[in-house]
Amino acid sequence: MNKKVVFILFLAISALSILYLYSFGPMAGIRTAKNFNPASLRPSTSANLNIANKNEIFNTYHNKDVKENYYTIQIPKDWLVNAGKDPGSYNVTATNSSTNGWIGLMDVPDNSTLELYILSQDEPKLKKSATAYTRVNYEKTTVSGNDAYELSYTSISGNDTYHTIRVYIAGQDHAGLIVLSSKQQNIKNMQQIFDTIIKSFSWENK
Repeated sequence: MNKKVVFILFLAISALSILYLYSFGPMAGIRTAKNFNPASLRPSTSANLNIANKNEIFNTYHNKDVKENYYTIQIPKDWLVNAGKDPGSYNVTATNSSTNGWIGLMDVPDNSTLELYILSQDEPKLKKSATAYTRVNYEKTTVSGNDAYELSYTSISGNDTYHTIRVYIAGQDHAGLIVLSSKQQNIKNMQQIFDTIIKSFSWENK
């Protein structure tokens, strides 16, 4: 076998090895991590808002992880905010620790609509994964001028019943998704906080 053939084989094997490492091996996470923008976790401004006759401070976050899907969201200043698993997402936890949520992006297939995807794909998955899933409400609404759908349900975790609100917000590329959950006995106290978070969502590049 001549040197030219050996060299070509060496290049081919090297390319396949690198592809494996970045796609399936230990370096796979490095490629994904590059999609996170550190600025997304730094609140840009704070605002005092009147919630149930109490002054609450909300931080404004500008998520700039995924191009064409930049968005703004307000989250209570005393909540813990971390980057979610996927670029464009946040994990949030209230100080009472029994209230938490997830804010991020959801890809809707081109051959579906947002509502059809919710009812035919997302809710059926919830029914299978959530213990004692019971739908409370489902309705079409708007968030910052965008078509949106709100699904609320109860489920059981351990010995507690949780009330979860999922709001799906139409976008030009991905849909926005806000998931907020609290123990059933706390939901009335948390409702206005939840509403404020949801209403604050807006796309930055419409």
